Amino acid sequence: MKRFIRNKHLRKIRLTRDGESLSGHRGKALWRWLIGFCLTVGLVLMFPRAQSLRFADMREGSVSTRRIVAPFDFEILKTREEYQRDREMSRREVYPVFRRDAIKVREMVGQIDDFFRRTVALRESVARDRDFLQTARDSLFSSTSVGVLDSVSRDLIVDPREGLARQDLNRLRTTLVSIVRDIASVGVLESVEEEKVTPDRRLILAEVDEEVILGIDDFYDLTEARTRAAGILQETYPGRRDIRQMGFGLLGFFLRPNLIYDELLHQERIEEAMARVPLSSGFVYENEKIVDRNERITPEIRKKLVSLATKMAEKGMQEGGIRRFFPVLGKVALTAI
Repeated sequence: MKRFIRNKHLRKIRLTRDGESLSGHRGKALWRWLIGFCLTVGLVLMFPRAQSLRFADMREGSVSTRRIVAPFDFEILKTREEYQRDREMSRREVYPVFRRDAIKVREMVGQIDDFFRRTVALRESVARDRDFLQTARDSLFSSTSVGVLDSVSRDLIVDPREGLARQDLNRLRTTLVSIVRDIASVGVLESVEEEKVTPDRRLILAEVDEEVILGIDDFYDLTEARTRAAGILQETYPGRRDIRQMGFGLLGFFLRPNLIYDELLHQERIEEAMARVPLSSGFVYENEKIVDRNERITPEIRKKLVSLATKMAEKGMQEGGIRRFFPVLGKVALTAI
């Protein structure tokens, strides 16, 4: 009786162990199947899309072994290099946009008037007290941030006794204002990067109600504007080198561009132009011959063959019914094997 009970207990232990072993084996097998399934799906998704191995043997320079006729109408796709080149060309052909800023001109004139107004007030103080000359000079050029003049020119401006006469000072102010208005009426361009300038060196000047295409050389840059100012000063003060130097120094500080570059609008138009660049460079009609037997394959023929292969792959994905899934099933089978 005791042996029977012991044998029965041993059978229970053995069955328990066998059950645990079978359950563990089934769990491991399930994990292996799950990993295999996920790996298969992941690899299938990484297959290239809209690609075709058709005409892979017909390389540029080789001789065609068969006649190929277009089975349907399709576009001749550009190569990646051609597409990027055309996008770059479209970017370079977009004119930079400038706006005429009337506020800048008023600011320049206002700064010149304010400088001479301060100068007149300080000259009156120096006339009453000669010892105030050094303080007046330092005060004028520190408060107006005009640091382009040498000490001789500064004394000529501030010293009422040994400097410029009152009428000469007024005439210089009028001359500088006139020069600023004259140059600004033509326009001083704000500097832009050379790569943003079109090959024909033209720009768009955005006025209030219209946009006009003009040549960049029709306007001044800042260096040309200062050269023009120097020429006007030479004509106005032919025998007064000291006044010419003083006026040129002041204009070098006050003169600023009044044609302002609209970078945001220019970039928007560049993006629009690049987006309009077509992906195709031509068209092939149905039943049109692409290549004949024993004909050498040129770069243009190769482009047609690649475009046809791509379009055939795309049309295969667009077909209805079970044929649509044949390529996917083939990829799954190949990966699973």
